[in-house]
Amino acid sequence: MSSVNINKTNNQVKYGLLNRQFTYNVNKINDKVSVIVSIYNKGKYLRACLNSIVNQTYKNLDIVLVNDASTDNSLDIAKEYADRDSRIRLVSNETNMGVVFTRNRGLDLAEAEYITMVDGDDYLDLDAVAKMISAFYEYNIDWAVFGVRKIKNGKIFIASRARESKFYMTKDPQFFEDIRNSSELYACYAKMYKKSKIKHKFQDYLLDDFPFNTKYMENIDRAYLSSDIIYNYVKVPDGECLSGLLKKDNIGYCKEVSDEMADVVKRLYPDNKRAYYLAAGFVLTAMFANFIALYEEGESKENIQARIALDLEDERIKEAISTMVATNPNEEAFHQSLLSEDIDKIYEVYLNAYESMTS
Repeated sequence: MSSVNINKTNNQVKYGLLNRQFTYNVNKINDKVSVIVSIYNKGKYLRACLNSIVNQTYKNLDIVLVNDASTDNSLDIAKEYADRDSRIRLVSNETNMGVVFTRNRGLDLAEAEYITMVDGDDYLDLDAVAKMISAFYEYNIDWAVFGVRKIKNGKIFIASRARESKFYMTKDPQFFEDIRNSSELYACYAKMYKKSKIKHKFQDYLLDDFPFNTKYMENIDRAYLSSDIIYNYVKVPDGECLSGLLKKDNIGYCKEVSDEMADVVKRLYPDNKRAYYLAAGFVLTAMFANFIALYEEGESKENIQARIALDLEDERIKEAISTMVATNPNEEAFHQSLLSEDIDKIYEVYLNAYESMTS
């Protein structure tokens, strides 16, 4: 199955699906696309981000910059670009409100039916919008989901993508499993949404993208999950550490999200227990979040292990462990360590996962 690519000479997008070849000429598409950019103290990276947007091969853009009361030169850079490109609209929050409020404000301001989102320290491939909008015409879909490169110090350290490009009816449980297994449910970037299908807001949750995307699935019928990578996520060395965004007790918090997401999945796939358990298992994210928060705060190994032991006693965690569904070898290793209740082993699995995330 061939991945998506653009032929630069005739601006035609080619797609592969189930061994069939499809083409759609981008020049035939004239729908406006809103690009929402969330900005907070991204001055060091913002020019690369905005250059990648204003220079897209697809030109009919509504570019919405939402500055979240930055204290560096981000606002000056944003104003510079807004002054010279009439497609850009710039708004600023009076005080720092956080990414959830900022994204929701961008959604409210977006004028186009087609919406994609970019963080101010990341950047797009120049044909990213062309590929996403063309997928809507190629497959008559409601959601286009593409892959991500994660970059640190100028080098790719993770490439997140689906195993193959594929069209789905979203009520097929296989779609939920495949998109979850590709990690693409946990981010709102590298995706294109229909504004008319967004019936909800981002909420102030840990990994707020996951509930947003899962709820979006409830409102749509058809999606395209692409193996093609179009988005560049820049690991910022001097950015906020994750521990600053986490509470030391995340279990109740993540349980609330798990229950809400499990209810959504139950409505989507009423006869599929596997999909339900995949959503309900989100509560286990709390244990890893607790590990990260304590580890980044410099807590001793003994204190972190004591926290792991305490978390394992929680009935909500026990239930999630007993029903957890692993979809890849890493998750299986994680599950087996939890089942063993071997604190040393769990600590080692968490540490390896954390080092893989941050190296």
